[in-house]
Amino acid sequence: MACNFYNTPTDYSDYEINIKAEENYYENYSNQIEVTNNNTGEQIVVQVTNNSSKQIDSVDIAVVFYNKGKIVGYSDSYEYDLRSKETATANIYYPYDSNYDDVAFDEYKVYVSAYN
Repeated sequence: MACNFYNTPTDYSDYEINIKAEENYYENYSNQIEVTNNNTGEQIVVQVTNNSSKQIDSVDIAVVFYNKGKIVGYSDSYEYDLRSKETATANIYYPYDSNYDDVAFDEYKVYVSAYN
């Protein structure tokens, strides 16, 4: 699922994106990234560790926020040039609406994509 924070529908329950890739220009290292996360009460702290033997050019970190099973927010962060065995930390802020008021959530999921 892909969302743009500023142009998102209010009901995410029935959206689907299909992508067909013809050629692969990137080498995927997502399965060699160790992910830990913690809800501090103010933000989600996500740590990503490169367990591969190579430097990874880009690690995309996405957090999807849910309330009662429905998506209510999305935030992301990027880490670049993550060396082998190195750990990077991303601070993901809670979702908010167009008035900058906090959006309530009761669950979140972290997704990571890593590639060269």
